[in-house]
Amino acid sequence: MLVWYPPLVTVSHHRKKDANASWWILLPIPIMRLKNSDIIIPEEGRVRTFASMLIGVVVSIGCQSVLFAQWSGDSTVNTPVAVATGAQRANYIVSNGTGGAFITWTDGRAGNNDAYAQLINTSGDTLWAANGVALSATTGDQNNPVAVSDGSGGYIVAWWDTRGASYDIYAQRINSSGVVQWAANGIAICTAAGNQIYPMIVSDGSGGAIITWDDSRSGSSDVYAQRVNGNGDTSWAANGIPVCTATGNQTLPTLINDGSGGAIITWTDARGVNYDIYAQRINANGDTLWTKDGAVICAATAMQRNPAIVSDSAGGAIIAWEDRRSGSDWDIYAQRVDGSGVVQWTADGVIVVSTTDDQTIPVLVSDGSGGAIIAWSDFRSTYNADIYAQRLNSSGIRQWGSTGKGIVTLTSGQGSPAITIDGSGGAIITWDDSRNASTDIYAQRVDGNGNALWNPGGINVCAATGDQDLGVGNNRNIRPIISDGSGGAIIIWTDPRSGSGNDVYAQWVGSTSVLPVEMVSFAAVVQGAAVALTWTTATEANNFGFEIERQTVSDHQPAISGWSKVGFVPGAGSSSTVRSYSFTDGNLSAGIYEYRLKQIDNHGSFKYSGSSEVEVGTAPKKFSLGQNYPNPFNPTTTIEFTLQQNGRATVKVFNVLGQEVATLFDDNADAGRIYQAQFNASRFTSGVYVSVLESGGKRLVRKMLLVK
Repeated sequence: MLVWYPPLVTVSHHRKKDANASWWILLPIPIMRLKNSDIIIPEEGRVRTFASMLIGVVVSIGCQSVLFAQWSGDSTVNTPVAVATGAQRANYIVSNGTGGAFITWTDGRAGNNDAYAQLINTSGDTLWAANGVALSATTGDQNNPVAVSDGSGGYIVAWWDTRGASYDIYAQRINSSGVVQWAANGIAICTAAGNQIYPMIVSDGSGGAIITWDDSRSGSSDVYAQRVNGNGDTSWAANGIPVCTATGNQTLPTLINDGSGGAIITWTDARGVNYDIYAQRINANGDTLWTKDGAVICAATAMQRNPAIVSDSAGGAIIAWEDRRSGSDWDIYAQRVDGSGVVQWTADGVIVVSTTDDQTIPVLVSDGSGGAIIAWSDFRSTYNADIYAQRLNSSGIRQWGSTGKGIVTLTSGQGSPAITIDGSGGAIITWDDSRNASTDIYAQRVDGNGNALWNPGGINVCAATGDQDLGVGNNRNIRPIISDGSGGAIIIWTDPRSGSGNDVYAQWVGSTSVLPVEMVSFAAVVQGAAVALTWTTATEANNFGFEIERQTVSDHQPAISGWSKVGFVPGAGSSSTVRSYSFTDGNLSAGIYEYRLKQIDNHGSFKYSGSSEVEVGTAPKKFSLGQNYPNPFNPTTTIEFTLQQNGRATVKVFNVLGQEVATLFDDNADAGRIYQAQFNASRFTSGVYVSVLESGGKRLVRKMLLVK
């Protein structure tokens, strides 16, 4: 199957094409969703489906990109969930059961931290108020909300809260229409003395929830829990029941539903000489069912910490953790425990991975057969982390070799993995990735045999400016990925692309997100009576080459000539490195031209890119900043811009840290004239840079790649 990755396209003018064309640029809803190898494109109330085809368009107007209502196919655009003033930090995502998701986050728009939420449907439309609905916006801070479905189209959300004298646990229920159902700003789950922090939550199977947290009412950290029903009434003792109050500290509890209205909870435990892993089961009445203060999962020598848990589909659980029994390095171990609290595998757990240097931050999902797929950050080959994974069967036997499968093993850093099921015995793994100088979001799907189903090294989920952050680390209160129920996933992250504070963005990835030709840019630049086309691919597979096609348009209306081939550029065949291409179409008469690429594989199959429209001979009176040419570049590149009105204009270049590195233009400029600015980066290091045009209160931004 051949799938065209949506390129970043320079669009000088946007319009709808005529009904006989094979695709459209549509405003305000031009973004398409890939599912089951189809692209669904809304157009004037109709739906038209194209097998295995994806085209994305980015349009910049004024100071920011147009935000379309549906999932973007462009990794530099994505879908905004919350872009309010202040800082928003992505926290937790829950499936809505129909291919969409409920998303909750910590929100600083009011100056303090509040808890907000948004519902997004299967097409990527946000269904509630723009920038979300407040779950709690009272005094103090409401931090790290976590959520679960209430089974009726709504959600129950818990967070830690400083409206009182210390940290407490509060919760709120919100229905499918975005209306809160309990008391304004939430109900108190626990307001005991000391601090209650880091809540985790699961459904109780009856429209309510079970919440556990880290509790210091006794002076040290213990584990407590509470059940709340659909009306907001707590079912167990006031301020929760003790799950574990052993000596020492018990911290960072996490839990699963036990399938019988109760829960299995696991935590890091310091009752002994070192940290160990314990677990406890509580029933629907709040009774603890295993040994007082928990059953031992692992009490091996040295330190064990940061457990993660998943159901074993038989009333028990599989728990994975970081383990230092081998000496100075961290390894990953796991254990299965049945519904009676009896461990099923080797005492103190089985090895998931024990190789050189550290393996940390295990995350896991069920494999659908009584075992689990576990992913982690791995430092075996470099100071920077890679992402590895392993599958354990129901007997605790490793299925993917003794040291696991490398999901991504580049020299740059990849960390903070998160994981969800793919519904077919495999998993989708996402992570923070710094291969492109700044931190981006990548993902990979693996099948039950550990085979990567998408591009080697993963697909680029987000490549916007700035450092994107899944936020996982060792924080179990962060869940940035959820299955869409159809073999794909929805991913959320914290995003600084606006430059004025962090926002929350999301992206859907389909089950067939293979990118045989992954285009990252396509630009057209007028050079006198010629047009210079440049494009860049991140990866290629079976690529014969690119036919360049052109058509003439009239005053930016439907085309007055059909597409015709004007050139061909051979492809690289199969490549996992960045490739840059160019083609110049010369001796053109004055007029408006539109260009696109026809990518052809070695079997003769082909797909079209998005298009780029330019005007030769005159410059339109519009505010525009062209993609630099060439891009990537070394060491010089040209940047063109035009103004809609006469006035002062500046063109500056910034690095990924937001630091200004060059001023290319700072003067008065005339509308309707094409200006060129030269950027010489001979004294700068390789990486991503950003060109910024400002004039008359408007601002446009373009990403550039310097490769030395």
